[in-house]
Amino acid sequence: MKKLVFVTVAALIVSVACGGSDASPEATAESVATQTAAPATATPEDIGSGDVFALEIGQCFDDPDTSGTVTAVDMVGCNDPHDNEVYALFDLPDGTFPGLSVVKEAAAEGCYDVFESYVGLDYESSVFDFSSLSPTPNSWENGDREVVCIVYDLDLKKLTETVKGSGM
Repeated sequence: MKKLVFVTVAALIVSVACGGSDASPEATAESVATQTAAPATATPEDIGSGDVFALEIGQCFDDPDTSGTVTAVDMVGCNDPHDNEVYALFDLPDGTFPGLSVVKEAAAEGCYDVFESYVGLDYESSVFDFSSLSPTPNSWENGDREVVCIVYDLDLKKLTETVKGSGM
């Protein structure tokens, strides 16, 4: 059985030491499922630099070359070699920032809950892993509540087609 590991695309999420309340944002399969249907392949206008705050389900992109805060990624056609595919989007509840660990936990739970519906196979049996892009304390202050769920090859090999419905 595959160990549930949430490898963060390190360059996309900034580790920020922060406090916050212990309130837990609830990201359930029901709240996430309504936002998982979208095109599975990128269109020509999806190729090039893409704003991480405007990613959409079914878009594919490569890992950035930098570390720290990243606001743009290189968008790639899903039939071309790429590192990641967006498979779900959902918003965390409004309120005060609950703390980075609570946000990451809610993101992991929400992304896990819809993994099978997008890939076509349960997470534990899949050759894919997932991560998420989550609000940081700074982006939360600017109204960011969106979690972006991304899927990638467990062995970090380039994907060469969409993983949607692949059953892998």
